[in-house]
Amino acid sequence: MLRSAAGVVAGVVVLSVVTGCASSSSEAGAGADGGKTVTVWTWTGPGKELQAAVPGFEAANPGIKVKIEDVGNPAIWDKITTGMAAGGAGLPDVMNIGVDYMPSYLEKFKDGLQELGALGAGDLAKDFSDAAWASGGDADGKVFGVPFEEYTSVLMFRRDLFEAAGVNVDEVKTWDQLIAAGVKVKEKSGVPLLALDESATVTDSANLWQFLEILQGGFYFDGQGRVAMNDAKGVRALDLIKQMHDKGLIADVPGDIGKVFAAFAESKVAAIPAASWVPGALPEKAPALSGKVGIAPLPAVETGGARSGLVGSSYLTLAKAGKNKDAAFKFVKYAMTDLNAQQAMFAAGGLFPANRPMQRSEGFVKAVDYYGGQAPNELIVSLLATSKGRSNYSSDYPKALRAYTAAQTQVLLKGSTPKEALDKAAAQVAQQTGRTPAK
Repeated sequence: MLRSAAGVVAGVVVLSVVTGCASSSSEAGAGADGGKTVTVWTWTGPGKELQAAVPGFEAANPGIKVKIEDVGNPAIWDKITTGMAAGGAGLPDVMNIGVDYMPSYLEKFKDGLQELGALGAGDLAKDFSDAAWASGGDADGKVFGVPFEEYTSVLMFRRDLFEAAGVNVDEVKTWDQLIAAGVKVKEKSGVPLLALDESATVTDSANLWQFLEILQGGFYFDGQGRVAMNDAKGVRALDLIKQMHDKGLIADVPGDIGKVFAAFAESKVAAIPAASWVPGALPEKAPALSGKVGIAPLPAVETGGARSGLVGSSYLTLAKAGKNKDAAFKFVKYAMTDLNAQQAMFAAGGLFPANRPMQRSEGFVKAVDYYGGQAPNELIVSLLATSKGRSNYSSDYPKALRAYTAAQTQVLLKGSTPKEALDKAAAQVAQQTGRTPAK
């Protein structure tokens, strides 16, 4: 969902590796020079960035070679699962894992990942947000992954359409106010506020509800792993979506985020609530909108509520069965915390870094003509600084995601109420997973 979409930012890359033919750390073993070869599994966008860190690392660590392998996304998840189920056989030294997959591996194959505190990872926590750091570990605070990317949510809006309707986005601080603004925009221009795949043909159709949940500190599951998607927060989130649907403010756009980009570029919708990798991708996807697009924080669900939250991240992890753990952790530490490495990586790919010193480094925050002189990175960094909490995806996230999208379709197309639909979805998830309902 959010992680696979992030790969759009970096575009296509050819790595000097054999794609999809990864060898395990035990197979890689010693390099030709008698040293060690650290093998890393990732996919296209992150792989391009990680490759940019390799020359500096190898120069600083003679005798250690790094091999970046673009395994592909989603193929990487099946390969990791297969390796973990086989007790670590065939796994590389380092694995790039998305926040939505980490809980599954930690719950089902906890012995498959190396606990990084024993290698000194605790000293790195200061360079990352509490939310990103916590989401790379378990509920007991043990750390299994060092944050690579980090995303919050933002509102991309058509500055020209909002201004023509007399709407000042700076005064839109809640979703109720955004809905009222959307009514004005549509009355003036005939353009609906948002796009949504109402039939839920792809999992991206759940993104808006997830953003609204995260703003409230909620999600499909609570901190104890109980099913919580039908609590007051979940119902409030789906009710807001229903309100927009009932007022004609949602354009039904089947398909993934690429289809939403197209609708925005073609003036079929006036705004995109999106993960914060979108500002980096939009200029390439919709160049004709240069100067017409603005970026703002998402409105709060309730007056005074949060306007940011961690909606996506990925991690570099170590296979517990790996034979090059010390060398592998050296590479992880270098790539994720060395400022020169971080700058080379961002220049190579543009994925939003989780490293705080990088986010504050000279030249990272700058005005962008496409956004009318706004500085997207400045806003994103400020929002990430206020993001709190740990992402409670759990290993049963895919089941909950399917249940939610069915509930959304029932509400928008079949006339169910948000409470009825979410109660049914939560009961289904509890029955399928054996998890306890939160209430």
